[in-house]
Amino acid sequence: MLFQQKMDKRAYTRVGLWIIFGLSTLGYLLGYLGNLSWSLDLLAHFRMLYCTTMAACVSVAWLMRYWRTGLSMLAICIIPITGLWPYVIDWSQPGQDWKLHILHHNLNHVTADKQAFLQHLNASEADLVFIQEYDAALAEILDQGLEHHEVMLAQPRHDAFGIAVLRHKQSKLPQETRFEWLPSPSSQAQVSAIAVSTRMSDSELTILSLHALPPISESYAATRDQQISDAGLWLSQRQGDKVLVGDLNATPWCAPFRKLKEMGFLDTAVGRGWKPTWPASLGPFGIPIDHCLVSSDRLISQRELGPSFDSDHRSVSIYLRHH
Repeated sequence: MLFQQKMDKRAYTRVGLWIIFGLSTLGYLLGYLGNLSWSLDLLAHFRMLYCTTMAACVSVAWLMRYWRTGLSMLAICIIPITGLWPYVIDWSQPGQDWKLHILHHNLNHVTADKQAFLQHLNASEADLVFIQEYDAALAEILDQGLEHHEVMLAQPRHDAFGIAVLRHKQSKLPQETRFEWLPSPSSQAQVSAIAVSTRMSDSELTILSLHALPPISESYAATRDQQISDAGLWLSQRQGDKVLVGDLNATPWCAPFRKLKEMGFLDTAVGRGWKPTWPASLGPFGIPIDHCLVSSDRLISQRELGPSFDSDHRSVSIYLRHH
């Protein structure tokens, strides 16, 4: 009787492991169907969670000596887990040959410590600083307290879609650098992007900063997808090197992000370890939605995450070099 109860318990445990493993596998696979439905595309955000759960199920199975179960699970999840290695392993070799330093900050307009951000900014030598969720309160603080940077373009808003770009007064950027607005073609978004056209050494360089809508509904998801697609197409028509930076509200496995890769853009997060940006409070358990994509991997010298300043996003620091 005792032996039978023990066997029943082991059987229930095995079934439970398969249920958890199966749900994780299902979520992983359905994320690939994001082109068919915005709700399925949401599942793609959590690919790291799925793979971590699968690996945990394999480990538990082997610890409990369910050898066949563990081997079966491993055979199923080995390809998904291997596919995530580029975002987990850090094989980058940061160089000192950078020519241009760019900062991207999404400062939550409700929670961010704007005074702390100002102090950080005044200690920074970044050539360009892109700020998202730029509101009137932050505009006033920067207007009164900026020491080394100047505001080139700014659109304060009361919601989460204000945007601005700052330039260091001692920047390496040439004087003929152009700063311009790119209005969104979508009436739903009504969110502008900022384009910076300049030269780095003897090569033309175009940088586009975009804050895409969050995919919280079917219409918002469709607008986000259109914003990202339009940004990629616009940059593809520019001469020279191109950089897309901003809060795209999409992880690298979402359908619109995959389209950017199909256009030839490269994700600078690859080969630099697992560095999620949102929500900042979850640390390594978050997801990467703040990005920098480039037209050539030789453009990137370094890519780092910075502090959040009580925002829900980590900042992204990019060092570009001439290739």
